[in-house]
This record gives sequence, structure tokens and C-alpha cells, in this order.
Amino acid sequence: MSGRDIEMTVFDLFSLAYFKWRVITVSTVVGLLLAGVISVSQSNVYRSSVVLAPAENGQLNSLQSIAGGLGGLAGLAGMSLGGDSTQIRFSLAYLRSYEFLSGFIAKHDLLAEVVAANGWDPSGNVVTYDEKLYDSAIRAWVTEAGSPSLQYASELLSEQIRIDEDGSSGFVELSVTHFSPYLAKQWLDFIVSDLNEYMRNHDIEQAQRSIDYLSAQIESTSISEMNAVFYGLIEEQTKKMMLASIRDEYVFTRVGVPYVPERKIYPRRAVMVALGGALGLVLGFLIVLVREKFLAV
Repeated sequence: MSGRDIEMTVFDLFSLAYFKWRVITVSTVVGLLLAGVISVSQSNVYRSSVVLAPAENGQLNSLQSIAGGLGGLAGLAGMSLGGDSTQIRFSLAYLRSYEFLSGFIAKHDLLAEVVAANGWDPSGNVVTYDEKLYDSAIRAWVTEAGSPSLQYASELLSEQIRIDEDGSSGFVELSVTHFSPYLAKQWLDFIVSDLNEYMRNHDIEQAQRSIDYLSAQIESTSISEMNAVFYGLIEEQTKKMMLASIRDEYVFTRVGVPYVPERKIYPRRAVMVALGGALGLVLGFLIVLVREKFLAV
């Protein structure tokens, strides 16, 4: 194709736009209006975030030094010598699990807020619900299937939780999204507290099992050197239980306080309207070109 052909093609295109401006204008306006209606119909979504730092565990190094070369024995006793990073990875994996998510929903009675919520009324700070699913006046599900399953609710909740890990520093940014900024912040507090509580109870249980095992080993051996090691391990497991019992932020420490977000993260209405107008403009050009092609034939 020669430069003259390209020049004529571009000239023809602008000529069509000039003579058929009404079609292109109508298409663009329709695109703007449709995008505007869609963007307005979408409820605002808010995100509350907090940065979490691994809680210091000063007794871990002492435990590892006492255990020394007895890693196999420590494993039999149920003691983890993997360090804080192992505990952090385990905690985050548990946070993503069905057991934690379903238990979290049941514990705080959040089934309706997770499944049926479709908006938030800022004037009264009230969550609005899909009336086809849930009647908030009588707090009852109105579908034929009744209450949704915890498995389904857990899948929805997992989509509202975001975890960003910094592998170099060990810091974790945890975020929760919801139609209500107040619920987003409240759930974030609940998640951090519940996760710390679970890990605290888990480690206390594991430490007690280790103590029981080591105590049984002391009774079954007469080697004084081994008994000294066992008593040292029991002492450290006892310290671990005491530390877990008195510290609320056992695994994660909040760096700052979670906040109630003022700005929505979705929908981006200006972007949606601009894209709608652009699509309408392109569609208008296509309509004009197709019409001209068929008329020419």
C-alpha cells in the first residue's frame, strides 16, 4: 500500500467522522451513560490494613542451644526448633485455611455480613443486605435453600482478605475489604486477635505434650547427663508456656493501629466512565465504517 493510499484512507476516515458525527456522538454519549449507570449502581468497597511484625521470642535461641544435637529427640518430644520464620509461615497458612475461616465466621456470627451484604448506609452506619437472600428485619434467610454453607462463606471471606509478605524483613501487611469500613476494621482486629490466640493455645498444648514426653524419659533412664538435658528442655518448655500465657500478641505484633478507611478502593467511577466513553467512540466509528462498506457494495 502506497503512502498516497494511506493518506486517502486517513482522509476518508476523518471525512466519515465529520459527516457522520451524529452517529459517533450518540454512540459515545450512550457509552458514557451506560458506564455512569453501572458505576453508580456499584456499592463502595473499603479496605482496612495493618502491618504486622513477628513477635520477639527470646527463649527460642536458648531452647535451640540446649537441644544442641538432639534434634531427633526434640522432634519426638513434639518441639519445633525451626525458628520464628517457621511459626510465621505456619500462622499465615492457618489463616488461609478453611478451619480458621469457617471458625472465624461462626465465632463472630458473620454469615450474613459475608454472604448477603451488598452495601453500606453511612448515614446510620448500617450494612444493607440483598433482600432476595436475607431479611435483616427478622435476621433470617429467605432463600429456599436456607442458610448458606460455611464452606461457601469461607470462600467469599478468603477473597476479602489480602496477605502481603516481605520475605526480607518478615513483616506482613494484612488487609480486609468490605462494604462497611467499620466492619473492615473490626474484622481485621478480630483476625489478628484470633490468630494470635490460636497460635498461643497451639504452642501451649505442644509444650505440655513435650513436657509429658520428657518427664516420661526422665523416669525411664538412669543416665545423669541425659536427665540434665531433659530437665533443661523441660525448663525451656515451661518458659514457653508461661510466655504464651501472658502475652496477647504472641505471634504477630501490630505496627500501628488498624484504622477505619475514609476512601473507597472500588469502584473507580471516573475510570469506568472514561472507558465507557472511549468504547462508545470506537463503536461509533465501527458502525459508520460498516455502514459505509455495505452502502458502497
